[in-house]
Amino acid sequence: MTVTEETAERPTAGRPAHVAPGRDPQVRTVGEGWTTVLVARLDAAPGGKPSGDAPDVDVSKLLGGLPAVSGEWGSGRLLTGKLFSVLLTDDGRVLAGAVTPERLYQVARG
Repeated sequence: MTVTEETAERPTAGRPAHVAPGRDPQVRTVGEGWTTVLVARLDAAPGGKPSGDAPDVDVSKLLGGLPAVSGEWGSGRLLTGKLFSVLLTDDGRVLAGAVTPERLYQVARG
């Protein structure tokens, strides 16, 4: 089996000059290998509703079922599974990875 990697060109309009093509300034990774955490910013506040043609979903009801967590990094909601963890912070960040919640908290502290 042969694996071929291809890169897709993304439009650069509206992207700051210091951001390399193909890189979204709102999404980044921290760490390497199995300790890698994806960090992204939500466009809307966690308690808000999606915009556009998305179904009318009350996000606050969905997030309300997740355990509330807090620490030096702030506060938010935590979703954990056997293979991954996701931290949704009250300041609009999403941190996710095949890591423990403690690793997410460490990255969230900065």
